[in-house]
Amino acid sequence: MPMKVNITVVVSTLLGCLYFIYFYLLDEPLNGGSLGTMGDFIGGNINPILTFISTVLLIETLALQRKATAVAVKQADDAKESFEDQRLVAAIQIFESSFFNLINLCLDTCKGAEVTHGSKTMMGLKAFEFIEEEFSKLREEGQDPSETFQELDDTYGDICFNVIKSFGNLFAFIDENAPASEKNKYISIATRMLPACIIYLICIAKLHTQWEITKPFSKCGFFEKKGIADLLDGYS
Repeated sequence: MPMKVNITVVVSTLLGCLYFIYFYLLDEPLNGGSLGTMGDFIGGNINPILTFISTVLLIETLALQRKATAVAVKQADDAKESFEDQRLVAAIQIFESSFFNLINLCLDTCKGAEVTHGSKTMMGLKAFEFIEEEFSKLREEGQDPSETFQELDDTYGDICFNVIKSFGNLFAFIDENAPASEKNKYISIATRMLPACIIYLICIAKLHTQWEITKPFSKCGFFEKKGIADLLDGYS
């Protein structure tokens, strides 16, 4: 409604101004003949003015449409970004549920380990510490590292193979399922949660066995981490 009123006022003002110019400034007589000439005068002057006004309004309309389009595009981009963030959060929540369950299963495998040597029985991490110590001792005595480690594992029921396989499955799960932007973070978390004796055994298995179960560690860059790379050097 205000726009219609404004247009009416502008047109009326223009007509009034042209009437004043024609009959008063140009001093034309007010009669029937002059009214026809006045019509031509008004039409010849007002048409360009109205065309100019229309052009200005069109330009303004296009500018407003451009602004509205820019706002709409920004809102769409913000909505898309928000959706992507929500999807990432949901994916992380789903991943973390399985991730921490797998870590607990791996640690339970460690806790359930048992080694009997002579009259002495070692449980949990103590069992793996014992195997690592036995391996280091026999290696220092000059025995072949590959044969020594395999014989130790065979003797004590493949507990090294089983626990390394368990943690290997964890790292394979991270590599295959973690959101790409979060993968390194979860690899670091899993590495920090590995007991030291298990890290030692994984390094020994990497160097002195052909076990396929060490491949997930390699694929995730586990052996490239500084402290672990130093351990590899020590066992090589």
